[in-house]
Parts: sequence; structure tokens; C-alpha cells
Amino acid sequence: MFPSSKLVEEAEITFRTDYSIEENGSSAKVFDVLYDEEHDSLWYTILASPYLYSMKMETENVTRYYTGDDGITPNQIILDDHHNIWFTDYDFEIVKNELDYIGMFNTTELTFEIHSIPTLNSAPIDIEYAFGSIWVSEWLGDKIIKLDMETGLLEEKKLECGAVSCAPLGIAYDQDKLYLLETGRASILTFDPSTFNELDPIQIPDEMPGPVDITVDGDLLWLGIHGGDQIAWYNKSSKTFDSKFTVTPDSGYPISGINEIKIVDSGSIWFSEHFVNWMGQMDPVSFTINEYPTTRANPSNTQWMATDGERVWFAEVDNGIISEFTDSNVPKLEIVPQEYRIDNGGISELTFRVKLKSGTLKNMTFDSFAQTIFTYGIGTGESFSADLSPSGETEMRVGISVADTVRPGTYDVLIGIRNNEIIASLNVEIFVNPSYTALYYLGGVMAVLLIVIAIYSMKSKIRS
Repeated sequence: MFPSSKLVEEAEITFRTDYSIEENGSSAKVFDVLYDEEHDSLWYTILASPYLYSMKMETENVTRYYTGDDGITPNQIILDDHHNIWFTDYDFEIVKNELDYIGMFNTTELTFEIHSIPTLNSAPIDIEYAFGSIWVSEWLGDKIIKLDMETGLLEEKKLECGAVSCAPLGIAYDQDKLYLLETGRASILTFDPSTFNELDPIQIPDEMPGPVDITVDGDLLWLGIHGGDQIAWYNKSSKTFDSKFTVTPDSGYPISGINEIKIVDSGSIWFSEHFVNWMGQMDPVSFTINEYPTTRANPSNTQWMATDGERVWFAEVDNGIISEFTDSNVPKLEIVPQEYRIDNGGISELTFRVKLKSGTLKNMTFDSFAQTIFTYGIGTGESFSADLSPSGETEMRVGISVADTVRPGTYDVLIGIRNNEIIASLNVEIFVNPSYTALYYLGGVMAVLLIVIAIYSMKSKIRS
């Protein structure tokens, strides 16, 4: 048994629970996490470790299970219908002529079953259980694997990548299709799971760079856009894409690195952020994004997460922490959008309302902010502070600076508020008026006045 302990580093944050994960007396690089409802346990993997780990939620005691080979190191993990744990074996070390594996741990008999992947250095990453088979993406092998659970037959399908690596990562499925996300070619491949034949691909727009994860929710395919700080979705009926941007970090890495996406029972879209110590969720109706920062000493390097539909767990690799949120208890702010029209050649103030939709916050003082999205000449202006009223609603302002060279038109801007507990943001459109518009109308009024004055003067002279 290896005891785990809850951290009390940030006692003022009441809506997050942190579990400190150790191995051999030091902080462990916990990589993936999975909730097992039948055993009320959290299963997790540690980077480059030949063990699977199970933590009982009630006691927080940890048991580890040896794969039988120091070279077989569980990476990502899933459960099948028999509550067996399936995993990919990859330690992110590229060794010449190295075999990679797919493994299964029988949670009843406590035994391992190992399947070798024919392609050397294949880098198996994502793994899913669907249609009676195990599906695995080969990140470096540019292949997808189908492992038939009944026959044990393992089949690799080579992807037609051309001169560019496909870099397949995320896998998802609906009632009759399997989806494979290609990071390298920014596309979604679809497969008939019964025949393993490829169907029509879906091309992801260029403005959504670096897609890494995919999940299905009814008619929507949700995507984590790693290189573009976006939560994106594809509507299968209308065959259209849309996305919302998250907050760009103030310092350090230039992107937050959206990674995995999970949808909980309330409909909220939770997501991990690779390069910052933030975890986030988006309301699918208002599209307000709430991100929850921590004060960790190291970047969390969070990639993977898990949910039971209500609780959400994040594996913080470089901090040795599994952080837990309960969706119904976390504070969720909603930013109410307005119609924004501003002039170029100066700073204009945008006013917006903020509501506390659920949860509680200890810090009720916020600073406003604004960030531009792919827009040249529109920058952050002045920030204002305000307190959230006891009723859970307040009005905030933020200044937007617009260069006088910006052409009139509609532009995308991200506005929001933040404090040490929460960052809330909303993607909005602003309409920029030309700076000469006001002068033009003012000039017209002045001209009319001069004409009126001249006519009145002429009439006065005639009467005299």
C-alpha cells in the first residue's frame, strides 16, 4: 500500500481537492487518470513506470500492479464493459527498433495480458473501447489499430499521409462510426467499425491549428485545439465548424495548450490546459468560459483527465497531483454580452454584466481584461476593478484601444474578469466605426447651422 494525501496548500480554494501522488518517496509524474465506479477507485499511470496504480477514494490508499516487464509502461488507460483496464505502452522515449504494446489488466484475477504492436516505434497514444474492439492511434506510426476482443486479432491500418505525417491522436465514436483525429493534417477521419473501411474525411479549418482531442456529444464533435487555444465543435448535420477561444497566458508559454475534453452530465465542457496551471470548463449555452488557476510552483503539464459525469479529475504531470472538481459545486460566472460599437483612434470602454450562476467565491473583487483574437491594431486598453454584489451580479467595464489605421468592420475580441480563484471570459464581436464618422456628422450639423444663420442674416437685411 502506498498512502496518498490531500494537499492543503491553497486552503482558501474550497471547490478543488488535490491529491499528492508519490512514488519511492518523491513526487510522481502522474500521467493519466481514470475513475472506476464499481470499485470506487481512481486508476492512474506514472510516466515511464511499469505499474498500474489504483487509489481507493474512501481511504486514499494506493495499490500498484506490476506489468511484469520494466519495458512495458502504461500510458493512457480506459475501462471495458468487464471493468478490465486497457492501456497503451509509450514512455515518450524514442529508442531504435523498440516494440510498443497494448495491455489489459484483469481487475478480478489481477493478471496482465500483453499484445505487441507489429510496427516498431509506433508511439501508441489514444485508446478507446467501442464496437467490441480496442482502438489505438499510432502517433509516430501513422496508423490506427483495431484489436478484436473476442478473437484477439490485432489489425493495423496505414493512413495515407503523403509527405506530411498524419500524427493521429484522438479517437471517438458514436452509434455507427469511429472518428480518428489527425493532428498533422488537421482532419477527422471516419471509419465503418465493422469493415474497418475509411469513409469521407472531415477537413478542419486552417484557423484551428493543432487539434489533439475529440469527443462526441449527440450531433456535435467537440475538439481540443492545442495550437490555437480553442474549444471547437463540428455539427454533423450542418457540416459546419465553430469555436471559442480561451484566455492567452500572461507570461511564459504563448499558448495554454488545450488538450483533452470531457462533457459532464450538466452539459458543461471541461478541458485540460497543457502549458498553464489552469483547468477550465465552458457553458455550452452562454459560451462563457471559466478557468480555475492554481499557484503551483511548476507548470502542471496537464494533458489527460477523467470524469464520472459529476466529478472531474486532472492529472498534473509535473506537480505530482491529481486535482478534483465537482461540477455542481464549482463557481460558474456568466458574462452577459452586449452590442459593442467603438471608434478607432483611441480607447473606448465596453460595459458588460457578470452573474454568479452557481457555487461560491471567497474573493468577490475582480479586475477586467480584454484580449484580441487574430486582430491587428486592436489591443487591450484600460482595466477596471469591481466587486460582485451579494446578489451575485455586477457591471464591469474594460477599455479597448483601437489604432486609427484599423478599418471599419466587425472584429473578434475576448473580454472577461479575473481574480485568484477564477478567470471568466467571453468571445464577443465589436464593430469599429471610422474615426471620421463623428466629425463627418458634426461637420454636417455645423454646415446646416451656418446656412440657417446666413439665411436669417439675409432676411434681416432685407427687412431693414
